[in-house]
Amino acid sequence: MEDAKGPRNQGLFYHETVMKSYQAFRKSGVNVDIINMEQCLELYQMIAAPMLYMFRAGIEEKLRRFVQNGGILVMTYWSSIMDETDLCHLEGTPHGLTNVLGLRSQEIDGLYDGETNDSPYLWE
Repeated sequence: MEDAKGPRNQGLFYHETVMKSYQAFRKSGVNVDIINMEQCLELYQMIAAPMLYMFRAGIEEKLRRFVQNGGILVMTYWSSIMDETDLCHLEGTPHGLTNVLGLRSQEIDGLYDGETNDSPYLWE
């Protein structure tokens, strides 16, 4: 994540974001395993994927099956932006999971340093 060259990837604080998720679960008494995309998901009731920026081939299908079988998927912003070769998914994000998560981002853009987005529609 720190070396990714997408729009405004610098300053996203991947490690801090992952640690906040981890600490919130542990503080609530939830046991946490750190797993990779190749591992079996069937043993879990919930999968948290904070900033899962790069999707390896097939992980979207594994996550879809996990949810279809009753699992809970928690995914944060900046997930499923790139494929395993660090190329953008062209059909929108989160790639392969738009119907699972109930959202779709068709376009992303970065602001220049010092710019802000003050749109009144941003949080509606």
